[in-house]
Amino acid sequence: MSQRTSAAVALGGLAGLAYMSSGSQGQTFAAAPATANLRQQHTVQTAAATPPSSASTSLPAMMAGGAVLAAAAASGRATRAHGSAPLPTSVMPVRTTVTARQALDQSSRYADLSLDEATLIKNGKHVLVAYIMKPKAGYDYLATAAHFAAESSTGTNVNVCTTDDFTKSVDALVYYIDPDSEEMKIAYPTLLFDRNIIDGRGMMCSFLTLAIGNNQGMGDVEYGKIYDFYLPPSFLRLYDGPAVNVEDMWRILGKGTSNGGLVVGTIIKPKLGLQPKPFGEACYAFWQGGDFIKNDEPQGNQVFCQMNECIPEVVKAMRACIKETGVGKLFSANITADDPNEMIARGKYCLSQFGPLSENCAFLVDGYVAGGTAVTCARRNFPKQFLHYHRAGHGSVTSPQTQRGYTAFVHTKISRVIGASGIHTGTMSFGKMEGDASDKNIAFMLQDDEADGPYYHQEWEGMKQTTPIISGGMNALRLPAFFENLGHSNVILTAGGGSFGHKDGPKPGAISCRQGEEAWKAWKAGQYGNISLSDGVIEFAKTHEEIKGAFLTFQKDADQIYPGWKEKLGYTGESSVQAASFDWAKKASAAAFVGASVAPAKKESNVSLKALDQSSRYADLSLDEATLVKRLGCRLEWLVLISHERNGKHVLVAYIMKPKAGYDYLATAAHFAAESSTGTNVNVCTTDDFTKSVDALVYYIDPDSEEMKIAYPTLLFDRNIIDGRGMMCSFLTLAIGNNQGMGDVEYGKIYDFYLPPSFLRLYDGPAVNVEDMWRILGKGTSNGGLVVGTIIKPKLGLQPKPFGEACYAFWQGGDFIKNDEPQGNQVFCQMNECIPEVVKAMRACIKETGVGKLFSANITADDPNEMIARGKYCLSQFGPLSENCAFLVDGYVAGGTAVTCARRNFPKQFLHYHRAGHGSVTSPQTQRGYTAFVHTKISRVIGASGIHTGTMSFGKMEGDASDKNIAFMLQDDEADGPYYHQEWEGMKQTTPIISGGMNALRLPAFFENLGHSNVILTAGGGSFGHKDGPKPGAISCRQGEEAWKAWKAGQYGNISLSDGVIEFAKTHEEIKGAFLTFQKDADQIYPGWKEKLGYTGESSVQAASFDWAKKA
Repeated sequence: MSQRTSAAVALGGLAGLAYMSSGSQGQTFAAAPATANLRQQHTVQTAAATPPSSASTSLPAMMAGGAVLAAAAASGRATRAHGSAPLPTSVMPVRTTVTARQALDQSSRYADLSLDEATLIKNGKHVLVAYIMKPKAGYDYLATAAHFAAESSTGTNVNVCTTDDFTKSVDALVYYIDPDSEEMKIAYPTLLFDRNIIDGRGMMCSFLTLAIGNNQGMGDVEYGKIYDFYLPPSFLRLYDGPAVNVEDMWRILGKGTSNGGLVVGTIIKPKLGLQPKPFGEACYAFWQGGDFIKNDEPQGNQVFCQMNECIPEVVKAMRACIKETGVGKLFSANITADDPNEMIARGKYCLSQFGPLSENCAFLVDGYVAGGTAVTCARRNFPKQFLHYHRAGHGSVTSPQTQRGYTAFVHTKISRVIGASGIHTGTMSFGKMEGDASDKNIAFMLQDDEADGPYYHQEWEGMKQTTPIISGGMNALRLPAFFENLGHSNVILTAGGGSFGHKDGPKPGAISCRQGEEAWKAWKAGQYGNISLSDGVIEFAKTHEEIKGAFLTFQKDADQIYPGWKEKLGYTGESSVQAASFDWAKKASAAAFVGASVAPAKKESNVSLKALDQSSRYADLSLDEATLVKRLGCRLEWLVLISHERNGKHVLVAYIMKPKAGYDYLATAAHFAAESSTGTNVNVCTTDDFTKSVDALVYYIDPDSEEMKIAYPTLLFDRNIIDGRGMMCSFLTLAIGNNQGMGDVEYGKIYDFYLPPSFLRLYDGPAVNVEDMWRILGKGTSNGGLVVGTIIKPKLGLQPKPFGEACYAFWQGGDFIKNDEPQGNQVFCQMNECIPEVVKAMRACIKETGVGKLFSANITADDPNEMIARGKYCLSQFGPLSENCAFLVDGYVAGGTAVTCARRNFPKQFLHYHRAGHGSVTSPQTQRGYTAFVHTKISRVIGASGIHTGTMSFGKMEGDASDKNIAFMLQDDEADGPYYHQEWEGMKQTTPIISGGMNALRLPAFFENLGHSNVILTAGGGSFGHKDGPKPGAISCRQGEEAWKAWKAGQYGNISLSDGVIEFAKTHEEIKGAFLTFQKDADQIYPGWKEKLGYTGESSVQAASFDWAKKA
């Protein structure tokens, strides 16, 4: 499909652009040739060639070769053919000089290796976090670790004028490193973390903002991932913890309240596609033998199965089964939504239908895709209901293959802290999803009163347990070894195929799972003598028809787990390929349970593996993308004639997907589509003709390029019950849900998606944007140019009065100030003391300068009620200046529910989407989840007024000059992504916000690369790090835009942009001061600046060292 060709412009070789000292204006910049697609542009190069270091003498040579590459800078569109060139799949660091780089070495302040961990724990005033962290090649480990701690607490990449003694008292400190093992531990003072204004409770989003915030995109860090954390007792008590758990389930089921064993549950299969009456019938059939049914995570309120028709059928089935069996039954209703009001409406509706059986109804929240705000919304609005945390999509971050973010252990530990009653923990290698037998440590941390993690021992201070929920390819045959590995059976099972795939139907399927537990207990008690577990289960099966039926159903599993079962059970038939193929001998622990020897596996043939090949149902490569897309007219540049009859009933998603070694590409792609829509890994008895009509379909693959495209019928996606609107969490649940942990998929990442017009209109889009900012600033409402903003630095540690003074100082020259993402309501800087100081400063500066000013207040919180309270408080303080106050939401760590909460409760405020932590998923190094392009495109759909887009390689964070395509997609009425052309149907623009190491010297080339300056700048160090203070710092940034415009207009004749900026600086003291402040930047970007500006001093190391020649 069409793609906007990069007119890559950079400074001194940065991202493909070099400043030229001479030549025509058209040859001012040297641009790197455009690559085949964005994936190539974002993937770390695997070539063996070594790029020059920042100290390389090759910079002048690079800067003299503009004519060679200038032709590649011409903007335009390049047709993307289906048969594109193969893409690199491995991600390898580029080898550079072994000399350790130290930018602004902060180890003297942010590291103290003399600190004793036992003392830190005893004192109880620090949250401890253990990382695996690797610096980029050539960077010193301790210096990088200290920079990591600085970026995660009170520091920045430059020295700023506002740091005081109190600030330093709350620094995060590196207290342990082991460079060889890549281990790093940081102690975060508990005072750093945000607290609710409504009740003083803690918020997990604040922990994540610091611990995996901006550090996930630092230019000197190869990767950093949390492997464990420790919460001291007084801090742990600020969090909710679970209100109810499996003990309440046992009570309802008549199993007592202690050691009640397995709760036999299922997911109604197919996961999507059943209409209300068949859904209710499926519930009835399972409850005849089982205990618990959960909505699968995509099920909710689809057009073909609306909640107000489906839930009554569920209640009817539950009542009938309780009456007929005499045993309680349980149901978990999916209340996940973007909008907290929708979640509450769903919960209240369900309780109204269940009536006297309300405690039999749990609430499922898809906590990874909707975010922690959704979990807390359910926990605090429905404290009497079992809170069922589904984690679809978590593999984007937690997979062992991914080296950023946090592990599955950390994710599940967090779930207990924030109050989940139960959470899916995978199957510890015994099911179809990724996992390991050692994952039992996750269960111990969730259920025990105290437990050991990989690095820390955590005491839970009486907090209730969170119960492991196991699902994903489980059936009766796999359960005994699972229990033996775990040591008990006090878990909740949700076996979809294991129940509905049983040859005799869901009732015997449910009973067989219960018998799996009984067989293990009988063997454990020695009932069958001194025999292996596998033989014990076979003995049990001889007298229990249901589990015997499981042997006959899941015969491939039986062959692998129970050698000799056919002879011992007297069966002579052939094995069928029903369940997904699974290597039970892949781990020593699993092999020991089945009595197998733990010997090296024999080398298998390279014949492609096919489990249950679903390509005949979930793939149709004859489908034409132009027919799937609803567009009118003819676009000659695509060389595709597009007719007037179009479908427009599918959401299209383009992935880079690689199967595990030995798996067939098409079969794996079809399995991926099945898992992402209506399918499962086995054939189930409930699938009907309507179900098949809403299957997701693979319509294009290119195995060599690892490209896969899937068409999702719009009918698959959940809709609000309160207003029929769409929800992005539903899109993510399908598109990057369980497919992120499939055992046959090496990786899968979304690179683009397309929303058809009728479906796009179901989403909010922005209510206000930069045009409203321009109006307030007196710049008109069109093409108003740069909004000069900042982040108050230090990002944490200022008390209210110094914070207000910092605002006043900046607003003397600048337009816009944002809370940095961790700032909110810390004990030492409470919102009800800080915001009045901000308002006082704003009023004074408006009066003194005669120009409007803007502030972005952080209202991020776990609890939607807290977000609303913060917003209302801020507006009450700003009063007549309320429209001058934007609301910042840390959308990645809090989740889309937090963004929608702000969008719908405060539609008149500029919604400032901060994305701290997004690099856990979006980094080019990470091969799962989605790209930064996809993340930012989503932000426009759900209504962000502005979103941080990085600095397109011109600042300190990761990025590339081609990231300007992100800006085009955010701001244009229609734009090309890597694979799809999106028309926005009149939806307002979302404005790029640029931050991270920017200053006046870096701005001109940024604007030249982007082609305009209609963005919002938030330069912290670039303002507060200026030698003359924040007012000249702000003015210098504005002059960076003015200098670019003057050069662009030809004011300085036919000279290079670098020389043009120097000419401008000769008559503008503030930007001249930026040259004197950020001298290392000046040396790299503006060669000869000292002589031209008449400066003879030595260059200082003020700004973080940045290799402007890092890309050729």
